[in-house]
Amino acid sequence: MKGKPRCKTCGEEFWCFNALVCHMSNMNGENSYCAKEIPWGCEICGQYFNRKDGLKQHMITHTGIKPYACKTCGKMFACPRGVTSHMSTHSTEGPYTCVRCGKTFKSKGGVQKHVRTHPMEEP
Repeated sequence: MKGKPRCKTCGEEFWCFNALVCHMSNMNGENSYCAKEIPWGCEICGQYFNRKDGLKQHMITHTGIKPYACKTCGKMFACPRGVTSHMSTHSTEGPYTCVRCGKTFKSKGGVQKHVRTHPMEEP
């Protein structure tokens, strides 16, 4: 009988293979190294980061502090990436385009929902 999946680097056992894959994944989703080899880990939630500034930025999420503001509406965010993503809500056009009619959408989900409104083409 096969035992539980085990990390070859640190020896930690996991209840399923997918948990081991998550343990072995870096921030880009590439299976490359043991999470315990990454030098910067969050002591609150256990998430690991490749860079010290990544951990520093992450720690803001545990404080509830949102120091980054949208210049258009004033909505606050914990990280600059949140503001960047939010800015599309103020645009009349979005980065996602329907391949059938050319209509643009602000989210991938929006264009996917829209595409289903087009009648299916006959082969």
